[in-house]
Parts: sequence; structure tokens; C-alpha cells
Amino acid sequence: MKLKNKKIIVFGAGKSGIAAVKYLVKDNDVLLVDDKTKQDLSGAINGVENLSVEKFLGKYDLSLLDGVNLIVLSPGIPLTHKLVLEANRRKIPIISELELGYQLLQDKYIIAITGTNGKTTTTALTSFLLNKGGLDSIAVGNIGAPITGLLGNCKIPGYLVVEVSSFQLETIDEFKPRISAILNITPDHFDRHIDIRGYASTKAKIFKNMCADDFLIINGDDKVCQEIAHRARVNVLEFSSRREVAEGTFVRVNQIIVRIKGIENQICSTDEIFIKGRHNLENALTAVLINHLLGVKKERISEGLREFGGVEHRLEFVEEFKGVKFYNDSKATNIEALEKSLESFSNSIILIAGGRDVGGDFTRLKQLVKERVNKVILIGEAADKIFNSWQDVVPMEHSYNMRDAVEKAYKSVKGNNVVLLSPGCKSFDMFANFEDRGKIFKNEVRKLVGELKDKK
Repeated sequence: MKLKNKKIIVFGAGKSGIAAVKYLVKDNDVLLVDDKTKQDLSGAINGVENLSVEKFLGKYDLSLLDGVNLIVLSPGIPLTHKLVLEANRRKIPIISELELGYQLLQDKYIIAITGTNGKTTTTALTSFLLNKGGLDSIAVGNIGAPITGLLGNCKIPGYLVVEVSSFQLETIDEFKPRISAILNITPDHFDRHIDIRGYASTKAKIFKNMCADDFLIINGDDKVCQEIAHRARVNVLEFSSRREVAEGTFVRVNQIIVRIKGIENQICSTDEIFIKGRHNLENALTAVLINHLLGVKKERISEGLREFGGVEHRLEFVEEFKGVKFYNDSKATNIEALEKSLESFSNSIILIAGGRDVGGDFTRLKQLVKERVNKVILIGEAADKIFNSWQDVVPMEHSYNMRDAVEKAYKSVKGNNVVLLSPGCKSFDMFANFEDRGKIFKNEVRKLVGELKDKK
């Protein structure tokens, strides 16, 4: 891609957009566009204030497209946006920040990971294990570090583990990983994708440019993953926490096994995985398989699994006070993630749930809630929907801010409870994003525990 003396719109002033601007502005005429005002962006554009970039924030018209050679689209901008539709009508090329980064870094070994749930943990764990095994790696992409943020660095690792969202995949062109993984596909983002088929087709773009020498890893227990894998012209491997697979990773008598071309390798015990839950076992199976394919020794893999403590906002341990453990799972933004979170604890959960509903069927979890949850503290717009779904199986109480929710949760404990923030909803009704929600939860927990200790 020849990017010099071009007129380029970077649409979206989030992390990926700002990273793209910083790289492109060196040799091009760059316009930064966002529907939000400067005030709404809350300092997000501070990193480009001193650069010669024209900014159109909150207000602009379609004449902005005159003379534009390229649009770099941030993940949060839908393809149905009026500016995008007009750009398509004018046949202006549109690519994602992911595609931009790939075209400029394709000499690196690219590993791409997507899925409805678990992709951040799997991306971070895969990179962590590669580094333990002596392969210089970094986790980038939707995990929070834009791939274009690497451009211009004097030393870029040889292995890039890229977390990829469906929004990023909508506008790829040449993006081609050497190894890709689809962890699961469950209903999500139907405000952007029409239905599960459309959502799955977008996820399938992760392997559209891959070839026969590449590897696609899929969830062997996920029917949608299996259906779309038939389209792939690559080596398809599976992982499963429930059964043995013909080619890939699975568990036999508490041992993680890799089977490739009929040859089995016992890697380590599942007990060596530090992070909790069946979903984290599945994440680990994926990371183990990728590292095995790249030649990392099993001793380094098992050592890494014992050391990796997870990522922020994903079943993150926060505090313990008098036998009560507080966990932050703010990243649980849909029903499936909430289900996996509840399955990670045997019982005695005080659950904080709610937020902006994305059409989830909370009644599906009634039996699991009945078995494992002692009480639910409800927050956000979906509070009444959750109440109506579970009112006959568990005590519930409404709360109107995080401080109140944490206090009510602690007052509800009896014995060695787990207080778990696992909303099962998006965060945008009360918080800037799930990270903001998780950080506020952690702050309130630590304040409360500090106050309780002072009273002793």
C-alpha cells in the first residue's frame, strides 16, 4: 500500500483511530472525523492535538469526501453510516484500522483470534506463552493496543497475536493470518448484524484469505463454528473441553492432549491452569494448540499456564475480606458470558447483574441461577427484565449506582460467599464502557473493604 501525499479520512477518534492518525499524518493530508464533539470525546484526541490534522468533530457534511483517496474506519462506525454509504457510492476505498496495520506489517507472523467470548483472554494467554517459549510476541488489536500503534517502533516483535472483532472484520481486504482461531459464535451485536447467520459470516472473514498451508482452529463443541469451517481452504483443527477431537486439543483424564496427524502429546494437567472456569479451560486449549504448532516446548507451556493470572475485567479477583471474595467480570456483556461466569463457581454467589440489554434471554439461566446464586443485586436498564425472568427462583434487590450495589451485595453475604459483578449486559446505560464499569466496581469494593477494616 502506497500511502504518501494522499487525502485520507480517519473516521472514529477512539484508540484505533488515533493510532492510525499518528502514523498517516507523517506523509499525508489527514482528516479526523467523529460524530462526537470534542467535549464528548473526553480527552481521547489529546494525542493528536499538536499534529497538523484537520478535525471535524460533531458536525460536518458530506462534501468532506471531496478529493478523499481513502477512509480508515474505526470498529465502532457501522457500514450503514451516511458518510460510509456516500463514500461507497463514490467508490472511495474503505478499510479498517486492522487492514491498514496488516498491510504495513504483513512480514510478521500474524495469529488472529476472534469469537463472541474469550478472545481477549485467549489473545493475552497465547502471547504470554509464546514469550515464555522464547518467541518474541505482542498482543494487539481489539485487546486495547491498536495494531497501527506498532508502526514506527524501532523493534516490532516477530509474532503478532491479534484480537479481532466482527466490526474490524467487516472491512478487511488482504488481511491474512497464518493461524486463526474462532472460539465460539453466539448471538451478539444484533444492533449491527442482522442475525446469527450474518454475524457468523462476518466472523468467517477471518480465514477468507488464508491458504492450504495455514491453520484454522475452531471450537469443536460449537455448531456454528463447525458450519462455517466447511468454507475454509485451510488445515482445520478443533479444541474441546468435553470430548476427544480427531485433530487438535482436548482433555483426557484431567490431562491436556494435543493430537496432530495421529500423534499425541500430553502437555500438562488441567490443574496447572491458574485462571478459573470451563471457558478459561477452552481459552487455554486454544492457546496451547497455537503454541504447540509453533514449536513451544510443553515445559514452557505448562509453566506459563501456572503463571498467567488472567486479564483485567475477566473473572478478575479483586479483594477478600472475612471469607468473602470479590470478582470483577465486567467483560461479561452478554448472556453466554454471564452463564460461563456463573459456571466458574460452585455456589454461594451474590450476583450484581444488569445494564443495557442486547436482547438476551435471561430465562435460559433460571436453573443455573437457582443452583448457584444466593441473591441478585440489579443495576441498569435491564433490571426489570432480569427481575421478571428470575423472581421465582432467587431473592433480588434493585440498586441505582455501583457503590450502593457493592454495599447491598456485601450485606447479603452469609458465610464464605462470592460477590460477583457479571452483568450479562452492555455498559453504556451507566458507564463509558465495560472497562469503566469494572474499574468503578473495583474502586468501590476496595473502599468498602478499607472501611470495614478500619472498623475492626
